[in-house]
Amino acid sequence: MSRSKWKIVYLNNYLISLLNKLSDNKKIRLTVWSRDSFICSKFLDFKVRIHKGNSFIPVTISEKMIGHKFGEFAYSRQKNIHPDKYIKKKLIKKK
Repeated sequence: MSRSKWKIVYLNNYLISLLNKLSDNKKIRLTVWSRDSFICSKFLDFKVRIHKGNSFIPVTISEKMIGHKFGEFAYSRQKNIHPDKYIKKKLIKKK
């Protein structure tokens, strides 16, 4: 299901001001805290560091990422492995 047409594309004011200043220097890394902002075509080939909650994940923006949100490319959740299953897997591998 696609996004509703009456909703506008959200882009943080901080990101807009950075794009206006740094449109020529694509080597500079931008830091993004607003994971709900959309990736527009001006971000193409920029190196962006997306906030993950406690650290930043470096990402280079490609053509496939345009129209998506920044948060889709920085996973904030860890894979949960239960201790019992983890111990059983270790014991099976040792045998």
